[in-house]
Amino acid sequence: MNPSPSAPPGVGAPESPLVRALPFAVLVLGLALGLGPMWSSKLALVPGDSQDARLVHFSLEHGHRFLLQQAPHGNLWNPPLFYPARNVAAYTDTLLGFVPFYSPWRLLGADPNLAFQLWLVTVLGLTFGAGYWVLRRLFGLGVAAACAGAYCFGFAGPRMVMVLHPQLLPWFFWALALLALGLLVPESQREGLTRRERKVWIFVLPAALAAQAWGAFYPAFFFVFLVGMGGALALLTRDGRRSIRGLLAAEGPTLALAAGVGAILVAPLAQRYLLTADLVGTRGLQEVVGLLPRPLSWLMPHGASRFLGDVWQLPFVKGSPQLFGRPHISQGLGILTPALALLGLWAHRRRRAVQLLAGVTALLFLLTILWPGGSTLWSLVHATVPGATAIRAVSRFGLCLLIPAALGVALLFDRSWVRRRPLLGLALFAGIVAEQAVVLPAHYQQVYDLRVEALAEAVGPECDAFVVILNGHRRPLAAFEENAMWAAMASGVPTLNGRYGNSPPAWRLALKHHPPGAKGRYLTFDTELRRWLDYHCIDPSSVCRLLVDHTGLEVTPAPWHDLEARPTCAR
Repeated sequence: MNPSPSAPPGVGAPESPLVRALPFAVLVLGLALGLGPMWSSKLALVPGDSQDARLVHFSLEHGHRFLLQQAPHGNLWNPPLFYPARNVAAYTDTLLGFVPFYSPWRLLGADPNLAFQLWLVTVLGLTFGAGYWVLRRLFGLGVAAACAGAYCFGFAGPRMVMVLHPQLLPWFFWALALLALGLLVPESQREGLTRRERKVWIFVLPAALAAQAWGAFYPAFFFVFLVGMGGALALLTRDGRRSIRGLLAAEGPTLALAAGVGAILVAPLAQRYLLTADLVGTRGLQEVVGLLPRPLSWLMPHGASRFLGDVWQLPFVKGSPQLFGRPHISQGLGILTPALALLGLWAHRRRRAVQLLAGVTALLFLLTILWPGGSTLWSLVHATVPGATAIRAVSRFGLCLLIPAALGVALLFDRSWVRRRPLLGLALFAGIVAEQAVVLPAHYQQVYDLRVEALAEAVGPECDAFVVILNGHRRPLAAFEENAMWAAMASGVPTLNGRYGNSPPAWRLALKHHPPGAKGRYLTFDTELRRWLDYHCIDPSSVCRLLVDHTGLEVTPAPWHDLEARPTCAR
């Protein structure tokens, strides 16, 4: 679509081939630096750790197989883990909204590992592109300025450290919803859309938000929460009330219809999540407090920052956790990037969008901070806002700060004193790139594939389900849980093991350490296993018990003891 009528004249002017190629060059730079371990290892390393990254990958592969109706993935809500519990997919993000960007690679012949790597490239590229589009379309900024801002949005340190939680990397649906909202409520009355365009964007907003919710819950909640605060602040101003009132008067029926469509799109997801909340409960405030940002958390760099991470070793920082928090909950952008963003926002401080964004950011800061002494306004949000009890890592709101950062940097780069000095602009952009560099974890997926293969081969045809028992204590327990889940996918036989954001009622089968030779090493696990089978009226003889050593490569059957003593069914 063309820039808004009030866009700066330079936006619609003919662009040279070099300028048109600039967004692609910046995108390649971001992908090269952001996924560096993957490229340097020639795709042998998969970004992320062996736990949450593989968990997200499992959900993507489950969603892909669900779309193809491959057994045992025919039901989206019942992946083959936590057997025989139902609706367990609602214990975490379904990622179904992101599967369309994974499945094509699988259908083109990529194995799951390569498809996941290509998925990372795809969603990061789309997030950068969506940020670029918002800055160009909504604010009418030039190509270079939009590229600088989009880099902050798509590849800044706080985003890239989320490779540990890859479901939080894709924000292109989020950006599309923001674009729709900004076009529907423009900065001034002369920036309106045609009637047909307005109706299209009215429906784009709930559709994009629904797609984001089906992908990952946190960003969808963030969007609704921030828009709610922004709407409340807008109603306090005359221009804001006039814009909102004008939109409601002109498109009231269309807005109502679009809201109904959005409700229909998210209703199945909401129903499943509400059912899960009834079964396993919601998160109490005490569970959340440890992950609330401290007063300086959003100024401090993440501990993975390549050049600024050592600041956490300074004595006055280590000695003040009540102010600085912990490295992994901090979402700071460094020094140069925030300074440039503030300069850009200050230069455009009279723009209504900038004022509203500043107000929302300040309010978000006040609501989420854990102050010295343990007081926090988040307790009010937790008690009153629907969906807030599902938010555990409140510090992830720091990802929303990439919005004002991206806009401020783009506005600064669009200033004439930067545009007329390309070397200065290049130097500032290089400083931003360096400051946002982070040291990303990665793992050799082939190592875990061997362990999954060993488990899958040990699952015999007589097994209706299997459970893995860990013998040893030299590896992360969570990696063994993921191994069992992937073995269930490889063998087509469900497992009683599992690891999601929640676990089913009465399930206490988290893998425990059992040192070799320890007397009664199976006793505790077997007791819980018997209780679980009894709870679901399952014959123990139909469940194969697999004992795995500390390497994960040696798998031996672990026969049942006193199998003839059948448990009494609890239900």
